[in-house]
Amino acid sequence: MSAPTISTTQFTLRGRVARDLMTPTPTCVFNTDPLRSAAEFLARNSAVPVVDTDRRVIGVLSRTDLARALSDAIQAVVPSLQLERRPDHEEDVVTEYQPPGKRIGDAMTPHVVTVLAETPIVEVVRILAQKRIGRVFVVDAEQHLLGVVSATDVIGRLSPAE
Repeated sequence: MSAPTISTTQFTLRGRVARDLMTPTPTCVFNTDPLRSAAEFLARNSAVPVVDTDRRVIGVLSRTDLARALSDAIQAVVPSLQLERRPDHEEDVVTEYQPPGKRIGDAMTPHVVTVLAETPIVEVVRILAQKRIGRVFVVDAEQHLLGVVSATDVIGRLSPAE
């Protein structure tokens, strides 16, 4: 009895370096922006790079970071929340709650993975896979944000090898 044959498909990744794959000038937020300003963006995206006033990447704000910050704020004020029953609703409604006045820099993750624009694509893919992350931010030598390479960008540049 012979061993089963396994068919494999090889793919080619079009491009040489991170610059070839990146989405240029991605939306970013400043560490001094109010935390609530990032909520709308994070409703559509899983994370956003955080930059300082010189547009140097200093962190990343994810949905998880935002949820954690809001959870901490809610837990801090729960004893003071007032519930009221509204006749037109079946549920209790929380009143007198204001989102926290925190800044993005208070909630961001300061450890961010970056690559230079000239980093070989093979290295970018290795970083994404080994660190199990969805994106790396592309920076210049001074850490200024140039772009982002996501796992979706990598997949979009794959084509079956001939």
